[in-house]
Amino acid sequence: MASNNFFTNVAQERVEVAGITYNSPLFYHDFSFDAIIFRTPRGIVEKFLPSSEYVPIADFTGCALTALLLFEYRETEVNPYNEVALCIPLLAYGKKPNFPIFSILESFFRRSLHAHVVDLPVNTEPALRGGVDVIGYPKFIADITFSDENGKRSCEITDKKHQTRLMKITYENTKGLRLGSQKLTFHSYPVKEDKTLFTTFRLEFDSIRTCFIKPKINLSLGDGPFAEAASDLLQNPILTVSSKKGRGILYFPEVANA
Repeated sequence: MASNNFFTNVAQERVEVAGITYNSPLFYHDFSFDAIIFRTPRGIVEKFLPSSEYVPIADFTGCALTALLLFEYRETEVNPYNEVALCIPLLAYGKKPNFPIFSILESFFRRSLHAHVVDLPVNTEPALRGGVDVIGYPKFIADITFSDENGKRSCEITDKKHQTRLMKITYENTKGLRLGSQKLTFHSYPVKEDKTLFTTFRLEFDSIRTCFIKPKINLSLGDGPFAEAASDLLQNPILTVSSKKGRGILYFPEVANA
C-alpha cells in the first residue's frame, strides 16, 4: 500500500489565471492509470515534434517510442474527469545527450518520463480551461468513457459535437508482472505564447501491472485530426502499464531551459 503522506508538507497557494482561481500545485487524490507504449518509425515520429530540441527515444532499427496514457480521475481539486494523452516519450529536451543510453538509464532509475504531448482530449470544461490557460496543453473536449469486462479495459473517445467515434481501444490490464507501490514523475514541454514550458506531474501508485510480452491491443480509429495522428503514431504495441489506484500532484509550469 502506498504512503498516506504523499501530500504532506506540499504547500499550496491560490493562483488566478484567465479569471479562474486554482490551487497551485493541484492535488489529484484518486485515479486509475493505463499506459500503452508503441514502436513507430522515427521519421514519422519526428514530424509531430515542434523542433529538433525535442529528442525522441529511438533504437538502432530506426524506430522511436510513442505512448497513449489514459487517466480516469475520480477525485481531484477540479472535479472528476477523464483524459487521454497521445505522447512521444523524449530522451531529452534541448542539447542532445552524448551518451543516450546513460540518459535512458537515468530516467529509469529516477522513475521519470519526459514527453511531448501531441493531443490531449478531456471530457469536462474545467479540465479543458485549466490545461489550455495554465499550461498550454493541446486539449479539446470529447466524450471519454471507460469500461471493464472479462479482464479487459476499454476506452472510447467520441466527438462531443458530431457524436462520431474518434477512437476505441481495448487492452488487457489484469495480466503481467505485478509490482508494489511505485512512483513516477512525468515531465512535458508544451508551447504557450511562443515559449516552451516545463511541467511536472508527480504520481504515486498503490501497485502496477506491466506486460512486456506482445500485449493484446485492439485499436479502432475514426476520422479527424486526433484519429489521424493516432493512426500515424500508434503502430506496434510493445508494453502496457496499469494501475487501479493512484494519486498525483500537478505543478504549475516553468519556462524550459534548452
